Amino acid sequence: MKLIDSMLLSAAVGFLMIGVHRIFVDGKNSFYNNYWIFMLMLLCLYVFSWRRKKQEEIKQKNLPKSNPININQPKNNLKTALKTVKKKK
Repeated sequence: MKLIDSMLLSAAVGFLMIGVHRIFVDGKNSFYNNYWIFMLMLLCLYVFSWRRKKQEEIKQKNLPKSNPININQPKNNLKTALKTVKKKK
């Protein structure tokens, strides 16, 4: 996790704590008056998740093409292992 990612996550937690505190302190119509704090929190979380997805896409592009990962390939079982051993002999 890079510094900007940890700063975004920390800012989101901070805005959440400030928003909840202001709701309890202000009293009547407190959520309405402090709505912008929660929107800042959601903005930080959105940017954090967007950056995470972007980094995962970059990692997927940089995988070696000679050894692709295929999820649909069946796992080796005893029969296929025996066939490969017989072919080698």
